[in-house]
Amino acid sequence: MDTLKRNFIENPVITGNFKPKFYWTGNAFQDAERINRPHIKAEGENENRIKETTDIITELSGVTEITLEDAFNIQNRLLKSNNWKGIRAGFRTHNVEIKKGDGTMEITPQFVQLRKLTEQMFPVRSMPKEELLEWYRQIQMIHPLSDLNGRVFGIIVAILNQQNFNK
Repeated sequence: MDTLKRNFIENPVITGNFKPKFYWTGNAFQDAERINRPHIKAEGENENRIKETTDIITELSGVTEITLEDAFNIQNRLLKSNNWKGIRAGFRTHNVEIKKGDGTMEITPQFVQLRKLTEQMFPVRSMPKEELLEWYRQIQMIHPLSDLNGRVFGIIVAILNQQNFNK
């Protein structure tokens, strides 16, 4: 049986090979470790990323809907906790390319398209894990935030996925 695919974006302009695997467990600490693993492997655990991610997931446990404003608030909290100077929470204002698994680059939508595309994907609610993974894939392909896209959207999926363990 094919995995359920859900189109969160009306008339999507997002294409590409980005195919994340579902790794969220429903355990705040394990999810935080998995969300942060790529950065820790590359840069080390010098910012206490796992603890701050665990804290956010735990504090928002039970939330069943996340708005775009909530996503910006999560991003802002992460930026402030690490004293990242010069980076503001919100939409990115530049074009980016994402490296695909085969080494080629995938161009994300130009920043002028971000607001409309992103607003179509919010609010996001608790849903079956296959649909959450598709939401995550699509929002990561848009890559709308000025920074911390992987962590912010990983945290949102971890929070909304908790409902799948409470049934």
